[in-house]
Amino acid sequence: MSKPFIAILKVFIIISLILAIIVSFTILIKHRINTPNTTEFADKIPIEEEQIIGIVIGYNSQVKEIQQILKNSNFDPGPIDGRMGNRTRQAIKKFQEAKGLQPTGKIDEETMLALNKEKT
Repeated sequence: MSKPFIAILKVFIIISLILAIIVSFTILIKHRINTPNTTEFADKIPIEEEQIIGIVIGYNSQVKEIQQILKNSNFDPGPIDGRMGNRTRQAIKKFQEAKGLQPTGKIDEETMLALNKEKT
């Protein structure tokens, strides 16, 4: 190959790399502009019951503590056995209604905060 051809080839490669970098940054910038900042919405993403108190199938020490708080607050959860049964769900629902929370019968962040306030 001749020297002028190699020189032109090197220039072509350098220009191609520069263009590739420019296109990549353009795509990245467009993507960032069109993608919402997830930290802005982190407080709006609901946390599931399992993430708050763990698995509720079978015995769960946190369920037992919740049952005791409910009982002490005059919401009958049934036996204080650490099992999330129908009576405990109904007691949670009634507690939520009394506290002005959405009555789902499940433990969410707001319900857990309200229960913890009852504990003190």
